[in-house]
Amino acid sequence: MSRSGPKIILLVVFLVAAGSGAAATNLDKRMLGNLLQISTSLERAGRLEDAIQVLLPHYQDARVLNRLFDLYSKNGKPAEFLALAEKEYSGEPEDELLLAVYLRALGAVGLDDSLAHVGRRYIARSPQEEMRYRLVAGQLRRSGSPERALGLCLEARKVLGRPGILRRETAEVLIDLGRFDQAMDELLSYLESNPNELPVVQRQAYRILDQGEPGSSLLVERLEKALAGVSSKQYGSALLAMSVDIDLTLGRSDQSFARLRELLDGMAPGQAGGRLALFIARALKLENYALVLRAYTLADSLGLMDRGKALLEKAEIRLRMGEVEGAEGELLELAARREDKKLRVQAMRRLGEMYLEWVDRPADALRWYRELEKTGGAEDLDLGEMKLKIAQSFIRLGQLHEARSLCDNLLAAGRENPGDFARILLVKADLHFYLGEPDSASAAYSAAAKFLIGEPEANDVLERVYLIQNDKSPGAVISSRVGRALYQALCGNLQEAAGQFQETLQLAADSAYRAQLYYQMGRMYEAAGEFP
Repeated sequence: MSRSGPKIILLVVFLVAAGSGAAATNLDKRMLGNLLQISTSLERAGRLEDAIQVLLPHYQDARVLNRLFDLYSKNGKPAEFLALAEKEYSGEPEDELLLAVYLRALGAVGLDDSLAHVGRRYIARSPQEEMRYRLVAGQLRRSGSPERALGLCLEARKVLGRPGILRRETAEVLIDLGRFDQAMDELLSYLESNPNELPVVQRQAYRILDQGEPGSSLLVERLEKALAGVSSKQYGSALLAMSVDIDLTLGRSDQSFARLRELLDGMAPGQAGGRLALFIARALKLENYALVLRAYTLADSLGLMDRGKALLEKAEIRLRMGEVEGAEGELLELAARREDKKLRVQAMRRLGEMYLEWVDRPADALRWYRELEKTGGAEDLDLGEMKLKIAQSFIRLGQLHEARSLCDNLLAAGRENPGDFARILLVKADLHFYLGEPDSASAAYSAAAKFLIGEPEANDVLERVYLIQNDKSPGAVISSRVGRALYQALCGNLQEAAGQFQETLQLAADSAYRAQLYYQMGRMYEAAGEFP
């Protein structure tokens, strides 16, 4: 049994006992929360029947009954639930949630006629309430009866004498039925009366957009027509905002940007800044980086964003686009600005990362990290780790003496963390090995191994110590050649390295020692991602 098993059982027993008397129609908030939490835990554990039994004594609470519908459906017993829901609803209560659950239950077993009958009976009790039409029409739609739902929406307009009601619901059903032009009529009328409901309208517009070229063409055409005849400023702004997003989604960058500029005209700076931030976020999500750069330039020109922040953001985007030179120019400009230390520090840090990770210029990276130390902007950076990466980059580029100097400086500075100190020693040991200095390499590897006891890499370190210390060749030529071969492999010259290994194997007579050479050769191929 899992560790949480006994707790769940005890709580289940308590809840069932609490509900063993007359079931309350309205549970208090705490009791309801406990019931729903336990039912969810049991459901996640695959114990659907237990989850049902926990809730069943309290089914007269409509919120519990609503949750039971989900559990019975997942358990493959919708008909059994229908009997329970029908029993509870038999008194024709006015509880909207209870009605909704009952209608869902009827729809789940395919009794659409009964669903429509019960819904109409509910409406007939108070036919002047718009909410009743909305509730029943919505359930008819969700149950797969869009034609009936549409008929009910249109009937509500006629009965209530208000042609402008239920436009959103009518549009949803029309989209279900593929009648997109009529749906747009409803959506645009709804937006004109409710310009603050743009997200609701936009969600439905995207359903039309998802239909492919016919849907997208219709949507663009209707939006352009609506914009041409708009009279209300608030409605016009809502239409423009939707056009910006739709054009952006369709890849119509120029049209989207033009609409954005039109939308920003006349907006207060705070509101315009928020709208521009939304545009940038959306364009980033779509990976339309060229358009993001245009948006940052626009923000700068309109004074909606600090120039320093705009430079930093544009540099990040240029790096994503692979435009390293452009990013470098913007970061250098920002690093030269003295008025904002925080942004300047960020620019220097990014320059260091860019030179190290994007263009393999470790000397430039080191220069900016040293500049960070001078300005006092390196408090949240592990500069030791950064400089160690720089040393490794020097090694890759063949600048071994620069790497050695940097490692010596790091070792002289001292490291409080033994693991960090060991990594510096390992890089220094590799340097000696690559330079054909096996004795110095062995000493550095042995020193590092003391800090790495119990760590996975300790075995590899000790294998190299063994290779060097057991080299019986004159002048330690074997281990010297192995170090140079591994360096060739590190620099990408795998075939040359393999050839050197083959030649070196001819110099080793002892079979155990030859096995060690094969091991080093195998690790070389593994590091290169090749397994011959």
